[in-house]
Amino acid sequence: MPEPVRIVGLDLEPITDFRIQHTRQAGVYRALDAASQFEVVSVTSPRVPLPALRMIQLAYLRPDRNRWRQRSGLSTAGFRARTLSAERILSAREGAFEVVFQVGCTFAPGRWQHRRPYTQYLDCTLLLTHRHWPTGASHGAKALRRWVAMERAVYERAHHIFTMSEWARTSLIDEYGIAPDRVTATGAGTNLIPAPDAVGEHTAPIALFVGREFVRKGGPTLLSAWPAVARSVPGAQLWIVGTSDQSRSLRSVTWRGRIHADALRDLYRQASVFVLPTMYDMSPHVIREALGYGLPCVTTAVGGIPEIVRDGVDSLLVTPGDRDGLTAALVKLLSAPGLARDMGAAGRARVLRDLTWERVAERMTPHLLSAAGRA
Repeated sequence: MPEPVRIVGLDLEPITDFRIQHTRQAGVYRALDAASQFEVVSVTSPRVPLPALRMIQLAYLRPDRNRWRQRSGLSTAGFRARTLSAERILSAREGAFEVVFQVGCTFAPGRWQHRRPYTQYLDCTLLLTHRHWPTGASHGAKALRRWVAMERAVYERAHHIFTMSEWARTSLIDEYGIAPDRVTATGAGTNLIPAPDAVGEHTAPIALFVGREFVRKGGPTLLSAWPAVARSVPGAQLWIVGTSDQSRSLRSVTWRGRIHADALRDLYRQASVFVLPTMYDMSPHVIREALGYGLPCVTTAVGGIPEIVRDGVDSLLVTPGDRDGLTAALVKLLSAPGLARDMGAAGRARVLRDLTWERVAERMTPHLLSAAGRA
């Protein structure tokens, strides 16, 4: 048997040990490392040294703190600083790997990326965010052109690009000019898949929301819809995870704040419906997690979400910002536990069949082997 292809990961997530962590992307490294063809040597996050970070933040100072952080993070100076950090990481490991596996495109895989074969894994592009959620990419025309030029250069030099959705793949082809045969929509896996006896009964009329960016994830629409849901479904409860803004206090609403993965698993087991009426999204991991726990989802047809859920089969899709449509969908599922369980079972079956990191790794395999010259 040939020696496995040695892969080094570059990921902005703070992954210290992908074998035990359950962050958003850690599962893809575990799945690749478990495959006989590959060995993941390390996963490291290119960090900007604190003095340089402070200089970049100062240069992009804005009155609005969120916009300030967003613009400094998605600045050309930040891109170059992370690229230098990636170069230091890769130079220190030179000879210990054959292929670089980079998640996202907020940096290049080193200053001399043409020396090293690399692939990328993306959930979106900056142009998608700029068009669909401008507050998340509030670049002026000149800054946008500079960023997209750097982004496109990284895409053009990549041996292959993997995307979490056809939605993101289409952007790379149509907006960045990448050849279709160099981009594969592999989807993404599910980080929390319980054993059958740990799924839960899902009998109580509990709707679960998980999201840190409350406004972007449709939280205000959900709160405006909830009073009508609570009036229509006796005993209905809404649990909100990821934020603790209790100033919007409503009866039957519980704010959980940020919680540990074990606590989130317990909430998935107790809830009967998952709700994410997001205004803009890419490929939310929480939807796959909820489906894995047998929860039907009430969500919106934005970004890559329609590629994860099946409207009327395991989920109900509503229009972003449509309070009445959201109310009707929640009432339908919370007042009919049998229907909710049947849809949840259909979603779990699909997760186990198609939406695992192992399946993602299988789709990536031929292109990673090709990048290492093993095809």
